[in-house]
Amino acid sequence: MNKKIQIQPTELILSALNCLEEGIEYYLSECKNLPEIGKYESDIETLNLTKLIIRHIESIIELGRLDLVLLPSSIVLARSSFETAINILWILQPDDVFEREARWLSFLKQDLQIYKKMGKYDYDEPTKENLINKFNKISRFIDDEASKLPEEYSKIKDYPNFFKIIESLGTINRYPVYILGSQYTHSSHYATNIYCKNLGTSKIIKENISEADWGFSISLAWFILWSSGNQIFSRIYKEKRSFFPDSFGIKAQNIINSILNKNA
Repeated sequence: MNKKIQIQPTELILSALNCLEEGIEYYLSECKNLPEIGKYESDIETLNLTKLIIRHIESIIELGRLDLVLLPSSIVLARSSFETAINILWILQPDDVFEREARWLSFLKQDLQIYKKMGKYDYDEPTKENLINKFNKISRFIDDEASKLPEEYSKIKDYPNFFKIIESLGTINRYPVYILGSQYTHSSHYATNIYCKNLGTSKIIKENISEADWGFSISLAWFILWSSGNQIFSRIYKEKRSFFPDSFGIKAQNIINSILNKNA
């Protein structure tokens, strides 16, 4: 069934989405040429986390090409990807590989809270037993891996909250991005501003989505892909590394800036 396009994607938006797609291709190409990894969990698992990022950004690309009215979903995807990228940057931040391993175990420790919370509700016996088994399996794994670390890292801390993480990375100026993206994730009144202007008797009900509004999702997706990819490859290769040519990066950033400047 062919759905009528409500807001046609513009050439500028399509160009930016093409850049995101090309950026993903560069990333995947770099992944194919990686040296053998497996010694450290933090390398493997952060690389695994980027799979979520790639799928989310691919979805943003498809939404933007389909119809610009799909902006809210693109923002939800961008916000989720942003959180994933910040987690990757934090886990891989230390130069000391053992501290990186400890941070990864701290990240994994969050799974225990998930199973603990789920276990508070009424389930049939097989489901309860499954939850307990998963909890115990992860708990044993964390303890086993922590015992292999130097003593100063062997006590695995609880994972810090997102604000503390982003503050420790020196990127607190990006926290407002998380706040704004979260409004669409949690469907606050703020998110409905794209459908309504003003309040009370001055209210005007109308879908207000422009080319410039897509700058949020696209620019955030670009930052996420660039920052998380470069950090992972830099750790694996033990040197600062970019996974795409500078000329491509400049071209993509100029196109994205053209969208963002429409809000100026």
